[in-house]
Amino acid sequence: MQRISLDYIVVGQGLAGSALAMHLFRRDKKFVVFDLPNKNDSSHVAAGLFNPITGRKWVKTWKADLLFPFMRAYFKDTESLLNRRFFYEQNIYRPFDTLYEQNDWMAKWTEAGYTSYIDSLYSEEKYYGLIKNPYGGLMLKNSGYLDIPAYLNAVKCFLKEQNSYQHARFIPDKIERIKDGIVYRNYKAKKVILCEGTAAKSQKLWEFLPFKRLKGEVLIIGTGKEFDVIFNKGVFIIHLGNGICKVGSTYDNIIVDPGPTAAGKKQILSKLAKFFKPDFKVIGHTAGMRPATQDRRPFLGMHPNAKTFVIFNGLGAKGVTLAPFFANQLLNHLENDIQLDREVDIKRYI
Repeated sequence: MQRISLDYIVVGQGLAGSALAMHLFRRDKKFVVFDLPNKNDSSHVAAGLFNPITGRKWVKTWKADLLFPFMRAYFKDTESLLNRRFFYEQNIYRPFDTLYEQNDWMAKWTEAGYTSYIDSLYSEEKYYGLIKNPYGGLMLKNSGYLDIPAYLNAVKCFLKEQNSYQHARFIPDKIERIKDGIVYRNYKAKKVILCEGTAAKSQKLWEFLPFKRLKGEVLIIGTGKEFDVIFNKGVFIIHLGNGICKVGSTYDNIIVDPGPTAAGKKQILSKLAKFFKPDFKVIGHTAGMRPATQDRRPFLGMHPNAKTFVIFNGLGAKGVTLAPFFANQLLNHLENDIQLDREVDIKRYI
């Protein structure tokens, strides 16, 4: 059998693997992606929200000034290349909980570090009839959501057209190591980049890395209401059109049941009831596993004892913003020996 020579084999076509594949294509590299998706992978059920001001303390997300411009350029370019739409820029409205919170943001919302991400501040109630926000709120910009299933499907179709996709499980035990790379089936490759999400946690090769699995549940609701922003207060509400919204998410690290649960649904509905006014009907309920890390920073780099094997994993709940930038950084490291960011380099655990 004649072997096909490649630069890379990419394992997994979630957010990490898809970003790697598109960067490899643009660099004119020879590669193939192996993927057999799991229905519980977060990439296939997540809301895809990208939000520059996050957390209970409303802080600017890590490396936002680098990640957000890069992310936007990547997805806009990819939409153009694939002739599909999946990247939606939309303001996020975050209601204030107290007058103190309002006063605090009135003092700092025009500070240099925030001006790129804050559109306006409201000191009085807005969106009357839709949400409870007696103290007003903060309108964020450079935010929105990625339709992850549409994006992944568009990338998969494109890779198939390039003969760069295999709908098959990658079996590490079938690898034959050779001097300048590996042989797998009828492929010969210099390196294997593993982007398998939560599946990597069970692999002996990466057992030294402190993986952490997080489960998230999301509801689909019918409201009959139309609005042009994303609401975010304990839970997010993304309007998908025709009065249909996506609401979530839970963040569970003690996982008993990987599927949708009554407890998860109750948790989301409880938070939603605190500020969302319209009547609605739950019409869908999904759950997915996020590949996260103990320090909330991704895993990138070559295995210390097997340089042929590379990992790109642990994107957690912020995969939409992290994947494009760090896929590019990883390839700069592999192709040009440019040092990885210390906070994501797996050397921090060696």
